[in-house]
Amino acid sequence: MKMKVKKFIAIFLSVFMLALCAGMTVTVSATDSSMTILKGTPTVDGVKDDIYNQSASFSITPDDNFYNTGDIDATDNATMWVLYDDKYLYVYIEVKDGDGITPADSAYVSTDPNPWESENAEVWVDESGQGDYAGKFSMEYDGSRFYYTTDNTTIDPSKVIAKAGKLDGGFTVEMAIEMPAAYAPKQGGAVGLTYQVNDHHPDGTTSGMGHQTPSDFIYTYGAAVVAPATTEAPTTVAVATTVPDTTAAVAAAPDTTAAPAVQPAPTTSDNLPFIVAISALGVVSAVIFRSLKKKNMM
Repeated sequence: MKMKVKKFIAIFLSVFMLALCAGMTVTVSATDSSMTILKGTPTVDGVKDDIYNQSASFSITPDDNFYNTGDIDATDNATMWVLYDDKYLYVYIEVKDGDGITPADSAYVSTDPNPWESENAEVWVDESGQGDYAGKFSMEYDGSRFYYTTDNTTIDPSKVIAKAGKLDGGFTVEMAIEMPAAYAPKQGGAVGLTYQVNDHHPDGTTSGMGHQTPSDFIYTYGAAVVAPATTEAPTTVAVATTVPDTTAAVAAAPDTTAAPAVQPAPTTSDNLPFIVAISALGVVSAVIFRSLKKKNMM
């Protein structure tokens, strides 16, 4: 009888470990979604739409400080969320400024060779998703200045719609970046994307935190968000810059044709393997218990 009990316990433990392994496998595979951008069309107004929460996000902290023009280190914490549709790549960034927003004075903006090193957020894009480009588009914390580079991108800066917003202890920046036809977003495609936040300090110096190499962060265009996306055309905003080596970018009105309704992504269960394993555990246990009971009755 003792041997039968030991055998039952051994089988029970084996099936139980199988169930645990199935659960662990589900947990690991779930992290794949962190580099997948979901399809959805937000309203570009500097305010976060709820559908952003379903898509990929990327946070940076003062630990990501990579340069300073003075002796003060970066104090910002920021998070970027991303969406896309058939025409635009959408980016929404929230910045919490640890030492408070310090606007750059007019003399700094007009005379400094790098006036974008103030209170703003920079978005770096590789539209090819292959490491071919690295375009930069940055918006001042209050929406007053928009900077960009054109020497390493096929994106037309005049077709980048940008908006800044207020946030308790910081600011927001939202952009709708119209992608070139050759690199139009589509499910299964790829795009390189990262961002940088510049923290201007009370002493007039600036710290940069984040990343400038979009090819190091390759995202995949995924399925649609669960909630239906709005078909409202992105809000445009006129922006100007005094940077000598760039030209003013005035956001062009986007195509007002209503986009096709986005079909919700099918609901799936990531816990299916775990549920199957637990069910198997119950069946095996019942069979063994019944077998032992019959033998004892004999």
